[in-house]
Amino acid sequence: MTSYGAVASRGDAANDPRRREAAYGWTLGGLLLCSAVGFVAQRGSPAAAPAAALRAAAPQEKTRSDGATQPHLLIAVVDDMGYGDAPWNSVDFNDATMPYVTRLRAEGLNLETFYTAAQCTPSRSMLMTGRHSTTLGMDTTMDWDAVGGLNTSVQILPSALEANFPGVYGKVLVGKWDLGHAYDGFLPTNRGFDTYHGMLASAYSDWFAHTACDPSQVVCSSPYENLALVDLMSNAQPDPTDYGGKYATDMWQADARTACESLTRSRLYLQLNFNAVHNPVGVPETWFANPGDQDAELAESQAPLTDNTTIVERQELAGALLRVDRAIQATFADFDELLEGGTANTVFLFMSDNGALVSGGGSNYPFRGDKTTAWEGGCRTPAFFWLGDDFAAAAGVDASIFGATYASLFHISDVMPTVLGGLLGAAELPGDLYGLDLSDDLFFAPNAGTTVRDSVFYLTGYNGPHDSGSPEEGGRGRAANSITLAYRDATYKVVMNSGYCAVSDPRLRTGTNTCESTWLGESYLFDIVDDPRSRTTSSPTRPTRTSSTRCARPSRTSTTPSSAAPTRASWTGPTPSSGTASPTPRATGASRAARATRSTSRPSSTRPSTARPCPRPRRTRRSSSGSPTTRRARRTCPSTTSGPR
Repeated sequence: MTSYGAVASRGDAANDPRRREAAYGWTLGGLLLCSAVGFVAQRGSPAAAPAAALRAAAPQEKTRSDGATQPHLLIAVVDDMGYGDAPWNSVDFNDATMPYVTRLRAEGLNLETFYTAAQCTPSRSMLMTGRHSTTLGMDTTMDWDAVGGLNTSVQILPSALEANFPGVYGKVLVGKWDLGHAYDGFLPTNRGFDTYHGMLASAYSDWFAHTACDPSQVVCSSPYENLALVDLMSNAQPDPTDYGGKYATDMWQADARTACESLTRSRLYLQLNFNAVHNPVGVPETWFANPGDQDAELAESQAPLTDNTTIVERQELAGALLRVDRAIQATFADFDELLEGGTANTVFLFMSDNGALVSGGGSNYPFRGDKTTAWEGGCRTPAFFWLGDDFAAAAGVDASIFGATYASLFHISDVMPTVLGGLLGAAELPGDLYGLDLSDDLFFAPNAGTTVRDSVFYLTGYNGPHDSGSPEEGGRGRAANSITLAYRDATYKVVMNSGYCAVSDPRLRTGTNTCESTWLGESYLFDIVDDPRSRTTSSPTRPTRTSSTRCARPSRTSTTPSSAAPTRASWTGPTPSSGTASPTPRATGASRAARATRSTSRPSSTRPSTARPCPRPRRTRRSSSGSPTTRRARRTCPSTTSGPR
């Protein structure tokens, strides 16, 4: 897979209303951000090699479709999928974990430096609005009892679609919302979606009963601790349907097909938000009840995970990802069967909303940190674009991007302006977005550097009780009402007011939390290009810490213009697990244009399946009477390799 894209250093951003990182920092970060960014400047990062942050070159001429020939839009969001959970990045998952999605990624445009927030709600607010979660006041998650929500005066993606292409798109949300539900105005069908079926809060405690909390598993807060609260909505009303314990991922897949079947407009925008693989992870018990009778793909996905260095949750997470993969494959088949133009006229974006929860079986390897932290592991996630052949040809997309990796910065807030403004040609978008339209650099003029993101600002808020227990006690290292800040530019990343986080290798771990149990108010600086794992050169255990001395506010304007931004050397990630088969690259050029249809059949695997998972005791499931069964004890498989857990 080829790599392109240059990460620009800091430059003249004062006159561009979209470049708001500095303003956010001074408002919320105070002297912490001042000191940290000042220290970056003293280290000679952007000042030593100045370049224009946004080069004002004439935009590349693009071919736009009229409303009748716009593409279908499919955005699939996986919940809490870490960088190291994606088979193409993983050191322990093979391609059989997500065979169809792995194939799509090999045919599409991989976003190597895709940044999100470190929690669900902030990320989803930025995806839907193109604004920074800080300006939206959406920096913590919307649990089942949350009273806040996304400001109803802010335009979100479906309403922006309707404003630009009236009457063209049917707009459907399936799955997780997590942007507020305390009153009707917050609900998806009052924010621009035509139909909605899914969950309002941040997680399911039971993927079969569709409960937000349950006395047998995740206990509700007082006075509801003895209740099981079902979180399933149909448009703006609770869904009373008895789904008979239907697995949540399978239900979302069925809803996606319904969206295709019931479409009354010419084009479909489907937002497919899985609750997988948010902790606690659920998988159908039949998948693991009889290991000798598993389907071949599940057995193959489990093959690398059967030795004594892997915790049970890691195996279950792989199974949950395989079900997501099958749901996406089925949705592609539904598009081809039921929609005009099918997937050949579709724009598809696959992404995760934030990093993985390591103690829940996820992996952010090789990066430091966990979900909820501002370290790379908390907010750098897998993502890629896939464009249908017919749309790509009609829009004038450069064929060289297919099968390539985009190495420049891409922030989750860039999705809305890049897709709506860049790919779809929407003429009316808010002018004060944090997100940038990066479509020229991504799709139409690779390496021209017409618009390049130069930096990313992070804020991770926590408004819960003090939680500074040790990792062994399940502590998350969070102080009550605490805020962590981070800032990344072309070369450096600084993390402020944070405990130190380690790298957790999924092959050598016990599944405990990877971050310190106390917040020391410290700041850390590292070269993120040369040292993506945030390892230090001056200390064997920690990256270099920033100076705590007072600093002056650094200039955001380059005084020595440069004709080109420094090029970021592509980092290809960890070596795939042994035996990983490389998917066949997508056809390009004349062969792409000549191909009239795309097969959605699952590609055959070349990896032999010689190992099977060890027998699995039962986990919490629904009994035939509908009541939950007891939770099984953790077990280990017979040892096949030596080494620490």
